[in-house]
Amino acid sequence: MVCRWMLAGLTVAACVFGRPPGASAQYMFLDTDGDGLWSSADTLSYPGANNIDVWVVTNLNRDGSEGSCGGVGDLSILSYGFILRASGAGVIWESYQNAQSSMTVKLGEASGGTEFYRAYGGLGSLPPGQYLLGTIVANIVSPTVAIQIVPDTPLGGFATSFGSSCTGLDNNNTLKLGSDWFDVDGTGTVNSFAFVGGGFAGIVTSSGEGQVYLGGNRIDGPYELAYVSGQIAVNGRSLPIPAARISPTRDYSAVEKEEFAFEQRVGDVADSLRLAGSAPEDIIEMLRAMCSANSHIDSVAVSASSLTWRFSDGKRVQIDLAARTGRGLAVDRARIQESELKHVRELIDMGATVFILGPGRRVIIPKSMATHVDSLVSRLRSGGDLEGEDAKRLPPKLQAQLRDPVRLVRVK
Repeated sequence: MVCRWMLAGLTVAACVFGRPPGASAQYMFLDTDGDGLWSSADTLSYPGANNIDVWVVTNLNRDGSEGSCGGVGDLSILSYGFILRASGAGVIWESYQNAQSSMTVKLGEASGGTEFYRAYGGLGSLPPGQYLLGTIVANIVSPTVAIQIVPDTPLGGFATSFGSSCTGLDNNNTLKLGSDWFDVDGTGTVNSFAFVGGGFAGIVTSSGEGQVYLGGNRIDGPYELAYVSGQIAVNGRSLPIPAARISPTRDYSAVEKEEFAFEQRVGDVADSLRLAGSAPEDIIEMLRAMCSANSHIDSVAVSASSLTWRFSDGKRVQIDLAARTGRGLAVDRARIQESELKHVRELIDMGATVFILGPGRRVIIPKSMATHVDSLVSRLRSGGDLEGEDAKRLPPKLQAQLRDPVRLVRVK
């Protein structure tokens, strides 16, 4: 049914942020560079605060094709709600500014750990089109975070949706992600260009004599090498960046939702205290007090660097403070990318031919064999086959890429 609320003595229709099933359009995306569009340039900056704009297009799909209402009515918008999910624990949700002056009634809010939800509605509706819903300020404390738009959340019975004159498949004037529409784009992972530890500037250049092939495409030098959204980029081009996928969802019991929300609150408190410089023993004491006050927790165990609790249903959760210091795998990934870029530069400077098949996957041919390798590439391009040592020198996946090069994408 359609949700209603009272405002200034009037009964105002609003959307239902309920359970799924559709219009055949709509597209929601996150924008971090302020251009009102989505692209691979919409990544996060680490460390520090990021402004993230949330946009919705009510009448078009991601590819720009025109949509239609899966019921009766037009694709107007009179209210909205969205859920964001970070890929890891390295985000602190700071604030949200609603951008729709006609939607000033707050219909819901929740946040905790990796999850963020906001919903607003108003008295009137806006015609079909593209609208900036609002701007989130998120503090990024890990260099591997990405943020996606998802259909629902364990924080409660919320949904990513918007109220509309279109009745939708459920006939409740609510068009929901995952049933009425499906197209979303979130942020890329933290832009590796921003990581400057150990003298790493994020962009490595070379004017060496070597050659570079990316996905079977020969790239002419001089070379500028970088990492963008987990893909190595050469001269502003990279292999296709995998599209974000909506994670499978399931129904959670009321107890599971409460447990999940509590875990997120504990994680938020631990991160906030750590960033404020609190001593580990003080952090543990605060977390222990939170657990002791929770009626769903049977037992709490404390060690020098961690806290573990057990819920009444037997679920065991541990907060390891040593793993939350920001010196773990998150930074290691950036170090690995730094090392890979510098190694590729060294190979090019030595005159080698570098075939890049994907992140961390390369085939290196020394300068002494450059002329012979050129002939092998020409043979494959013309439809020929390799035999013997030549077949071993260029593995099957590389041969396939050289015969049919991967279509590269432009990145900033």
